[in-house]
Amino acid sequence: MYCERTDLEAAVRDGVIDSWSGGDETKITKAIRASSSEIDGYLLSGGYTVPLSPVPDHIKDHAVSIALYNLAVVRGITDAPSDKELAAKKAAAIRFLEGVAIGKFQIPTAAEGTDQKSTRPGKKFHIKTGRKMDVRGFC
Repeated sequence: MYCERTDLEAAVRDGVIDSWSGGDETKITKAIRASSSEIDGYLLSGGYTVPLSPVPDHIKDHAVSIALYNLAVVRGITDAPSDKELAAKKAAAIRFLEGVAIGKFQIPTAAEGTDQKSTRPGKKFHIKTGRKMDVRGFC
């Protein structure tokens, strides 16, 4: 998983996670797993091997945003500004992940280091043509 309960707790006020989950650890775990699964889907589309290890900080941040939104959905989304902020952060995370999936953004992997671009298998191709044929007179 790309984030943990402690990461969620660090992103919101004290007691919010317990309040949203009703003290049910299963709800928290499901929200985090759903977040990680969603991220993996985009990463796989982008040609990455999942799960990423170690987890880059920005992927953890996006995982937290998605997991908090998932947990808020279980609680019930309202028109409160804080819920609108959660929805906006999730939308931003999804836009980033969509960019990863199409190759607009790349994530350095542990094997590549932080200064290199990720390779994307299946995204590069080379066309090789043969000799041109003179087909005059065959028609």
